[in-house]
Amino acid sequence: MLTIQELNELASLPNMSDLSLKLLLEFYESHLCGKEFNYNLVDNCEKELRVNLAFYNKHFCHLLGIQHIQSRGSTIVKGESGYQSIKDGLVTFDTLININKAKFKSVKHRIQYFPFLIKLLENPTVINFDTSLVNDCVITCDFMLHNDYESRKIHLGIEKSIDNYYYAKTFMVENNCGTRYTTNQQPLILQSSQVIIK
Repeated sequence: MLTIQELNELASLPNMSDLSLKLLLEFYESHLCGKEFNYNLVDNCEKELRVNLAFYNKHFCHLLGIQHIQSRGSTIVKGESGYQSIKDGLVTFDTLININKAKFKSVKHRIQYFPFLIKLLENPTVINFDTSLVNDCVITCDFMLHNDYESRKIHLGIEKSIDNYYYAKTFMVENNCGTRYTTNQQPLILQSSQVIIK
């Protein structure tokens, strides 16, 4: 099993056997929650945009996609209760595999690439995301941060909340460094970034 520090320093994709839900949650708490990621952006009309991004416990399960892992009569692992169940050791990879092995397999790459969020946040490519430009797209967010790692593109969709902070709404991994979500989207120039400990 890897440590939180080793997850932060990953240079290649980890094996599933080196990860656990609890380890990823502790990594999330340690390196993402309690910090504010500030980005100063400029659009193609030279309009300046400021994005203050924060991560919250209640979004952890959704970012991994494990809220989709369910079977008839099973409880969905999501939100604050899902977060607490993982923290308490009540939900593990084995729990999710036993609920629905096929669904677990469908989110496996999100789990493995999750530690690369740190590298993405350090130096993202940013687009103004327009759902209408993507065929059959159910994703809605204001901006998409993305970059290529190994043979895949990782995306972090962020959306503004009512308190004017942005939050991480969705995390996706696209095979073969695909461009489904980035083609024809408006690129934004990242002028500067800063991480603030809250």
